[in-house]
Amino acid sequence: MFAKRMPARWLCVLLTLALLLALGSASLAQEPIRHLGMRIVPYTHEIETTAGVESQVTLELENLGSQDLTAVSLSAQAPMGWAVTLDPTHIESIAPGSVRSVAVTIRPPRDGSGPHEYLMLTAESNQLQRSLRVEVDIRRPRLLWIGLAVLLGVLAAGGLIYWRWGRPEQA
Repeated sequence: MFAKRMPARWLCVLLTLALLLALGSASLAQEPIRHLGMRIVPYTHEIETTAGVESQVTLELENLGSQDLTAVSLSAQAPMGWAVTLDPTHIESIAPGSVRSVAVTIRPPRDGSGPHEYLMLTAESNQLQRSLRVEVDIRRPRLLWIGLAVLLGVLAAGGLIYWRWGRPEQA
């Protein structure tokens, strides 16, 4: 009697497991996948720029999900005194698998920034929000060093000219 009931029990267990798997996969299949990839081109999380000089990089938005992303708005948070513009700031739709490019123009102030600052780029749609933190390395303009080198050159040339031809003759 025990041997006859065992296959029926296993059959019941297997049918229950199959039903649970079918219900679970059906609910998973109905759930759309929403994922937005963001990257700076060339592919890096670091931008180099010069203080007071405008630089431009490209931000790529890629829909890695299975559903259109609609009404995507773009924004940037930058340190005080920075000028950051995004073009475009609004994208109507990004289809699954497609990539959209956004021009990011950055101009750090001439004075007052450290050697490293951070910029937060955010893309927000009706379906999700994604942010990318980008490090900005700021170089100082070399005009100061060039000016000092020219000044030292002029002073050295003036000293040489004075020493060679401008000294009063001694008797």
